[in-house]
Amino acid sequence: MFGAIGGYRVSVAEYSYTETHTSTSGDGLGGTTTTTSSHSHPYVVIVVHLDEPHPTISVQPRTAVSRMGQVLFGDAGTVTGDQNFDKHYRVAGEPVAVRQLIGPALRAEHVAGSVPLWALHQTELMTYRPGRIESPSQIPDLAAPLIRVAVLLTAKDQRKL
Repeated sequence: MFGAIGGYRVSVAEYSYTETHTSTSGDGLGGTTTTTSSHSHPYVVIVVHLDEPHPTISVQPRTAVSRMGQVLFGDAGTVTGDQNFDKHYRVAGEPVAVRQLIGPALRAEHVAGSVPLWALHQTELMTYRPGRIESPSQIPDLAAPLIRVAVLLTAKDQRKL
């Protein structure tokens, strides 16, 4: 679905993939028994379309491996200097983009858990979450956290936010 929410063009879609597991075991009579099970993983994908292109950048959760890498090798300039944020999140992208786009207000909202993990490529700001769209009426609430990211990313003076 495509529409406008909060002054932004927004696309929302459902995506799913299915995992199928097959196992074979002996049946005790010299033959084999094959069992197959499937599990579907549904997601809601939300894209906020920005007016101007931006560098490719994303905010990802910091894993144990990335924490160890940060200690051993640093983050090649992609740390923000905000210890609370940098402890929990890793930014992928050009160091200049990190400083330009991820201001104090956006970092604080990430630390507070009020905005989702996201990726930005050119004019497309995207996130996803597990689940389905049960009713079209829930779409504004699903899009609101990513729209907040868009507002904070596109603010002209990040230092004031």
